[in-house]
Amino acid sequence: MEKLLVEQHASATPEPCFDSSDSLTVEVRPKAVREAISILRNRQETITHAWTLAHRLDGLEEIAEEEAPDQTPIDIDSLLGFLLFLEETAKRHLNCPEIVLTPTGQIRAEWGDVSSRFFAVRFIGLEDAQFVLIAPDPANPRKTVRASTSCALESVMRLAEPYRVNEWIQDPDGR
Repeated sequence: MEKLLVEQHASATPEPCFDSSDSLTVEVRPKAVREAISILRNRQETITHAWTLAHRLDGLEEIAEEEAPDQTPIDIDSLLGFLLFLEETAKRHLNCPEIVLTPTGQIRAEWGDVSSRFFAVRFIGLEDAQFVLIAPDPANPRKTVRASTSCALESVMRLAEPYRVNEWIQDPDGR
């Protein structure tokens, strides 16, 4: 999937459009974002909650278009990083995260529960991510760990493993 996404991103043809000042700008984002969301929607067999996530991303894209220029559009590299993360974690059957856009248009996926556990991953691009974690301390469950770091995209889940994140963000039914 990574090769397909990266090839499509690299070959995207710029579409000219005019901004509010009537100066010509080059706009690649809408077409590339729509194509990436379509790829996700077509991965229902392999990615848990693919349709739901694609529907939410469509909504975020619509909001970005409606509120332009105030709203930053979805960052295509962040979206592709998110899709790569979903592909990489597909066998883990993660619960469906809440998805929001950061002020810079990056995708942020969040999981949380009522017992003071929170895990959020911000997709900085194709290869990088940042995550924030609030969870019981593995050495002393009465204490809470608060951690955040920047890392390679493929390291996110490995770095979160000591805090048993998989136990509470995984969908037990594998849906």
